[in-house]
Amino acid sequence: MTSLAILTKEDAAAAAKQGWTASIVYDTKTSKFVGMLLPVGAFTAACPHADFVQKLVIRNATTGDLVSKRALAAISDFNLNTRKKKK
Repeated sequence: MTSLAILTKEDAAAAAKQGWTASIVYDTKTSKFVGMLLPVGAFTAACPHADFVQKLVIRNATTGDLVSKRALAAISDFNLNTRKKKK
């Protein structure tokens, strides 16, 4: 699986300290690139699933964490722009 970063270096470092990253990955089921939140580092042993990471980042964003807010905005923007129908 190839992943492409969608966070700035500073945001990526802050996210990694929280145990997650935001990446663009290729989904083989849909044959499209999608933005996802994924666990990184030692956090992957305790939380190997992206669903838990998504809940964690959403919770952090609702409590005011700017890195989480920017990550959710970047993923939403990427996913919405890649799903727009071409005319």
